[in-house]
Amino acid sequence: IGIAVIPAIARAQGSAFGYAFAGPTAISGDRPLAWTVGGGGEIPTGWKGTTAGLEVAGLWSPPPRADGPYGRTIASRLISVDVSHHFRNVRGLGKWEPYLTGGLAIVGGGDAVAGFAVGAGIHRWFTPHAGLRIDVRDQFSPDIVSLVGVRAGIVFR
Repeated sequence: IGIAVIPAIARAQGSAFGYAFAGPTAISGDRPLAWTVGGGGEIPTGWKGTTAGLEVAGLWSPPPRADGPYGRTIASRLISVDVSHHFRNVRGLGKWEPYLTGGLAIVGGGDAVAGFAVGAGIHRWFTPHAGLRIDVRDQFSPDIVSLVGVRAGIVFR
């Protein structure tokens, strides 16, 4: 009986999905703009509309000016472990699926800074298995380092 019931429970909870994204990111301090490219995935937690996810991205920031103290290009990693809530089946939204997300973030490599990530976005499903993903995310640390990005990409399941 348990084996027969598991597929129905899985369908009721939604399905796992992955995504890829790219977009500009504002960095607090002397570097006004960077670019972020990455991807991630989310799996249902069992609570309706709530997922747990992992995201990995690369951050690339060109030098703001060649003669300044920060006259070199910066490349870094962004990793976050998040919990998201997707507002599925909201009346009047059709194939649009807004979501909120938040969790823990690690920015950097050898000199990594731990912090938090919060964001909001929307999926627009064009088929049952593919769609567009747009979001705004802030990854910040207690050291007042903040990375606010606007990202667009694809979502698939």
